[in-house]
Amino acid sequence: MAGAPYRLAEPLHQIANNYAAIVIDTRPSFSLMTEMGLLAATDAVCRWNRVISKRLGCFQ
Repeated sequence: MAGAPYRLAEPLHQIANNYAAIVIDTRPSFSLMTEMGLLAATDAVCRWNRVISKRLGCFQ
């Protein structure tokens, strides 16, 4: 669907000045909702799983 990732960003941009912070909590998967939240965000906090990282070879 064209423009779907920006459906959240555009309305939030209009009201963002009314709030000190807006928190968008999404499921731990890369879905359309996660993409929409990341595109609407100015900052992001991501949880990093060291066990999975070791399995993938990120830490030696």
